[in-house]
Amino acid sequence: MSTRTEDTVRREKGRPAAPGSELTSPSARRLYERKVRSSRLALIVEQAWPRFWVPFGVAGIFVLISLSGAWPLIPAWAHKGLLALFGLLLLASVFPIFLQRWPSREDAFRRIEQKSGLRHRPLSSFEDRLSGFRSSTSTERLWHAHRARTAALFNHLKTGWPRPRVDLYDPFALRALLVLLLFVGLIATGNQSLDRLASAFQVGKNRIPETLRLDAWVTPPLYTRKPPILLADGAHPLPKGDSEARIVEVPENSILIIRVNGAQDAKLSIGMTEAGAHGRRDIPVSENEQAGEFSEHKIVLKASSSVDVRDGTAPLFGWHFNIIPDTPPKIALTKPPENSPRGAIKLSYRVEDDYGVVDAKAKFVRAKPGQSKAEPESERPLGEAPVIPLTLPRTNPKLAESKIYKDLMSHPWAGLKVILTLEAKDQAGQIGTSKSHKLTLPARKFKKRLARAVVEQRRNLVLRPTSNRKKVVRSLDALTLAPEKFIEDKTVYLGLRSARWQLNNNKSRETVAAVVDRLWDIALRIEDGDLSDAERALRDAQDRLSKALQENAPESEIKKLIEELRTALNKFLREFAKKNGDQRNAALPDKFSPNRMFSQKDLEQLLKNIENLSKTGSKDAAQKLLSELRDLLEGLQRGRTPQNSQAQRMMKMMEELGELITRQQRLLDETFEAGRQSKQQRQGRGREGKGAGDPKGRKPGEGKGEGAGRGRGNKGPGQYGTLAARQKALRDMLDRMLEDMRALGANPPDQIEDAGRAMGDAGKALDQEKLGRATQQQTLALDRLRQGSQSMAEQLLKGLVARFGRTPRDPLGRPRRTQGPDLGNSVKVPDEIDVQRAREILEELRRRLSEPARPPLELDYIERLLRRF
Repeated sequence: MSTRTEDTVRREKGRPAAPGSELTSPSARRLYERKVRSSRLALIVEQAWPRFWVPFGVAGIFVLISLSGAWPLIPAWAHKGLLALFGLLLLASVFPIFLQRWPSREDAFRRIEQKSGLRHRPLSSFEDRLSGFRSSTSTERLWHAHRARTAALFNHLKTGWPRPRVDLYDPFALRALLVLLLFVGLIATGNQSLDRLASAFQVGKNRIPETLRLDAWVTPPLYTRKPPILLADGAHPLPKGDSEARIVEVPENSILIIRVNGAQDAKLSIGMTEAGAHGRRDIPVSENEQAGEFSEHKIVLKASSSVDVRDGTAPLFGWHFNIIPDTPPKIALTKPPENSPRGAIKLSYRVEDDYGVVDAKAKFVRAKPGQSKAEPESERPLGEAPVIPLTLPRTNPKLAESKIYKDLMSHPWAGLKVILTLEAKDQAGQIGTSKSHKLTLPARKFKKRLARAVVEQRRNLVLRPTSNRKKVVRSLDALTLAPEKFIEDKTVYLGLRSARWQLNNNKSRETVAAVVDRLWDIALRIEDGDLSDAERALRDAQDRLSKALQENAPESEIKKLIEELRTALNKFLREFAKKNGDQRNAALPDKFSPNRMFSQKDLEQLLKNIENLSKTGSKDAAQKLLSELRDLLEGLQRGRTPQNSQAQRMMKMMEELGELITRQQRLLDETFEAGRQSKQQRQGRGREGKGAGDPKGRKPGEGKGEGAGRGRGNKGPGQYGTLAARQKALRDMLDRMLEDMRALGANPPDQIEDAGRAMGDAGKALDQEKLGRATQQQTLALDRLRQGSQSMAEQLLKGLVARFGRTPRDPLGRPRRTQGPDLGNSVKVPDEIDVQRAREILEELRRRLSEPARPPLELDYIERLLRRF
C-alpha cells in the first residue's frame, strides 16, 4: 500500500497523516533517521564527556596515590579518612551524570539545522502535521508541496562530529598530565601494580615506615652444607601476602637472623610462637634501633614455630618454620668382634647419619666387677675402662663402613669378660649407641716360663694392688735370686729389680700402676725380645698415618708419616724373621708361604700406592689400602706352628715340580735338535749317492746298508741312548712325586698322570730311535705338566684358605694368577696417567686461586675444593 493511500485512509478516519510520509523512498527514510540518531548521539557525547572527566580525575588521583605506595606509610586514621573522602568525591562526581537531561529528537533537529546551515527550522516544520479537522483539497496540496520542498533538502543534511569542549572545563589540559602519570606509574610498578592498588583497601596492614629496612634470612648449620634461605630483602618492596605466614622448611638448629634498620617511626616487635606452646613470646626492638641504628636478632630454630614482625598490633612479616629433624647417628657392628692371630681385637662397624658422623668410639665396661662398692679405694682393681677411638674412612661420612685393630692385651682387664658398646657423635653433638655385646678381652699366652711368672705377678697387682703388694715384692725377689740360671738378658734383670724396689718403697696407686706397665714390657721382652717394641712402633705408625688421612693432613706430613711407617715396617720384619729363625719360613717369603701369599716387594709397592693416592687427594682409597696393610700384618702368626709342616712339604713339592718342568723342557729341545741334525745328514748322503754313484762297484743295497749301519752306530746308540736314559730318570722322578702326594693325602691331578704316561711313551720312542714321535710325546708331557702344576697350585691355595681363613689375593686386593684375571672388583689404584692428570688439575686450581681478579664466588669455590683435597 502506498503512502498516498495511507494518508487518505488516515484522513478518512479523522487522523492526520504520518510525518515524513513524503519520503516515499525507504533508503531516503533510513538515511534521514540515521542522521537524526547520529545527531542525538553526538549531543549525548558532548554533554557526558566533560562530566565523565570529573570522576575519572578523582579515580586517577586515587590510583596514582596507590601506585606510589603511599598508603602503607600513612597512619591508619588518615588512611581511613582519605578512603572516605575519595569515596564521597567519586559519588559526587558520578551523581550529576545520572541527573543530566538527555537530548531529545527536537535537540537533534536543532543540531542538524545548525551544522547544515538551514534557516527557519525546516526539520521541525517537516515534522509538523495538519490539524485533525477536515481540510480542503487545495490545502492538502499546498501542505504536501511544502513538505516535498522541505524533504528535498534532506540530501544535504550534516550531523558533524561531537565537540565536547572539555577545554572549557580544563583550560590547562591537566587531564593529559593525569593520563601520562598513570601510564608511567603502571609501567614503573609492573607486576606489583595490583598489589599496590590492593594496599589502599588494607587499612592497618603492611604499614611500613618509609625509612624502615628489614632483612631476614635463615642460616642452616654449616654441617648440613645447605645454602641460606632469604626471607625478606629490604632492597625490594614487599610482595603480596607477606603479612601472612609463609611456610618454610629448615634443618634443625638453623639460625633465623632478622636485621632491622630505620625503625624510629615505628614500634616494631618480633614475636615467636612455638608449636604446642600457648601465647606469643615477644622480642622487643632495642632502643638503639628506635634511634635509627640497625639491630640484629638471632633465633635458634629447634622446633617448629611461627615468627612474625609487627608494628604495634599490625603484622608486617610472618613465617612458619617446619623443622627438618636432625636424627642421632647410627652405629653398629657389621660382624662379631674378632681376635687377630697377633692378639689384637678387630672391630668391623658401620656408621650412618643424615649430615655426617664426626666421631666414633668403642667403650668397654666390666661384665662382673670383682670388687664391691663398699671396699676402700686402695683395694679397687687398677685400670680404667678402655675406650677405643674408631677411625672413619673420610671426614664426616654420611654412610661408611670401616674396621680397626686394637691391641688390648696389655690392659689390666685382658682376659676378663666385658660389655662392648659403640658410640657415634654427629656435628650437632648428638650421640647414638649400638647394641651391647658381651665378649672376653683377648689375653696374651706366653710360652716362656719366666714371662708367665712375671705376668702372673702383674695380674696379682692389678686385682688387689694394696694387699698383694708385699707378695709381689717377695715373688720378684725369688725370680731374681739366681739370674745367671734363668735370666739371660741383663735388661730384664735390671727391670725386675727396679720394679721390686719401687713397690717396696712407694705404696701409692700411681706407683703400682707404673710398675704394672713396666712388668708387662718386661714380659714381652722375655718372650719376644725386640720384636714387641718393633710391633708396638709399627702399630703406632699405622695409627698416626690413619689419623692424618682422616683429618686431611698436609701432603708433607703424610709423606713423613709414610716414611716412618716404612721404617717401622722394615724393623718389624727383620725382628720377625729373626724370631722365627729362617727367613724362608717366616711369614713374608719371596715365593709362597703357608701363612700369607705376598712378598716384601708387595708391601713396598703398597706403601708407594698409599703415598700416591694421598698426593692426588684420594684419601678414601689410601685409607682403604692402609686397612689392607693392617689385615696383612695382623694375619702374621707369632712363630711357626706344626700345622704348617704339611703345607711346607707341598710347597717343596711344587718347587720340585717346577724343576722337573725345566728339565723336561731342556730334554725336549735337545731331542728336537738331534732329530733336525739327523734329517740334515740323511739328506746330505742322499745327494752324494745320486751325484757320484758307487766307485767300487758295490751294489746299491749293500752300500746303503753299511752306511746306515755306520750312521746308527755313530749317532744312535751314543746320543739317543743318553736321551732315553734321561727321559726315564725324569719319569721316575715324577712317579716319586706322585707317591709323596698320595702319602700326604692329596689327590694328584689327572694332568700329572697323563704327563707320566706321555713321558714313558717318549722314552720308548727314543729307544726305538723314533725322534719325531719322541718329540710329540715330550711336547704332550710338558703341556700336561704345566697344566698339572697349575691345578696343584690352585688346590694348595684352596687348602690354605680353608685352614687359615685367608683369601688368595695379593696385598693390593687383586686375585692371584692362579685365580684368573682381575675383574675390577678390587681396590682401584690409579695408574701413572691418572696420577699425572690429578696433579695437573690440582696445580691449575692453585694457579686460579692465586689470581685475585677472578670473581669472589669462583675463588671461594676453588678454595673449598683445595681444602677438601
